[in-house]
Amino acid sequence: MIRAILALFLAGAAFGQSGPQARRFEVASVKLHEGPMHVMGVQTSGQRLTADAANVRMLIMYAYGLKNFQISWPAPLWNDGDAFWDIVAKAEGDGIPTQAEFREMLQSLLAERFHLQFHRETHDMPVYALVVGKKGPKLKESAPDAVKGGRMTVEGRNYRVTRTAATMSGVVDVVANAFLDRPVVDRTGLTGT
Repeated sequence: MIRAILALFLAGAAFGQSGPQARRFEVASVKLHEGPMHVMGVQTSGQRLTADAANVRMLIMYAYGLKNFQISWPAPLWNDGDAFWDIVAKAEGDGIPTQAEFREMLQSLLAERFHLQFHRETHDMPVYALVVGKKGPKLKESAPDAVKGGRMTVEGRNYRVTRTAATMSGVVDVVANAFLDRPVVDRTGLTGT
């Protein structure tokens, strides 16, 4: 299977990815995360983007809409597991930015504050296939009135994901975002939620 790989490099000079009319953050606080990590990830609300205990890899995944396996960088440049960041940023101007605009603003922030540069490559790579076990599926079909939702918790080195009213493509998306080294494809043949 062919997938695009985003090869990343830290360099001394910033490399902007946005056009001249792109929205920017009016103000952004970028600090090393201190203390235990109760919440991890990137979220937006109104004009604000917040990243809690996010490493650079997580920030890049959000900013460019990538999966873990689509990012490659030379190991000597930094140890990705060492630094986690807290970011609070407010968009300039009026109106609530779209997710695409938030992603573009975060791309600019990564270029400015982390001196991110990259190039795109295409590679052949193996995949993980999600299949039904020999004894059949052990998933319960959601009730017709079930509210769509989900939750992820960390238990030691393991992640536990609970989803309601989820399609198999939604499950595959969650699994593929779980820091795997290759794409995940749905081969279950299961439909519904």
